[in-house]
Amino acid sequence: MLVYLNVAKPGPIAADLLEALQEYYKTSPPVEFHTLDTDEMTPENSKRGEDLVFVTHGNTHKFGGHDAEAFFELLQSKGFQNGSFEKIYLIACQAGAQAQDNSILDNFARSFWDVLRSNYFDVKLYAPRGTVVFNRPSNTFYIKPSPQARHDAPPDRNYNLKEGMLLVMQGSQKPLK
Repeated sequence: MLVYLNVAKPGPIAADLLEALQEYYKTSPPVEFHTLDTDEMTPENSKRGEDLVFVTHGNTHKFGGHDAEAFFELLQSKGFQNGSFEKIYLIACQAGAQAQDNSILDNFARSFWDVLRSNYFDVKLYAPRGTVVFNRPSNTFYIKPSPQARHDAPPDRNYNLKEGMLLVMQGSQKPLK
């Protein structure tokens, strides 16, 4: 399921971006989050797909303008529960910011992972380790390293979308106490 929230003004760039993500992740056509019914993310809805690809604007603390707890509640308003998806991809700049030494920074994805764990969710969670850049002429993506990258890292080191996605949560983690 490819879902977007406040991606951009409707137009060719936004349409190309969503189409490229749909093709890359092999999902259903993109749908605006607020148009979803209250049961569209339930495990019983076979049309939802196995993975959730959620696209919005973000930074290290917010995803679509929401902190981790508020985003979790937003998803629950559409029927999101344990077992809804096997993988969740959070596509927003800096959502999974990571230093070049691979240390996990304080970021939205880590906070969201904590919320999922505390609610006993078993799902793989992915987020970009830096800034997501869409190259419209080629309809491809790359991820620029986080601003917190080591000073001796090559300045031109960009990651393709697959390399640039950080696995934040491997399923079957013990919940926080």
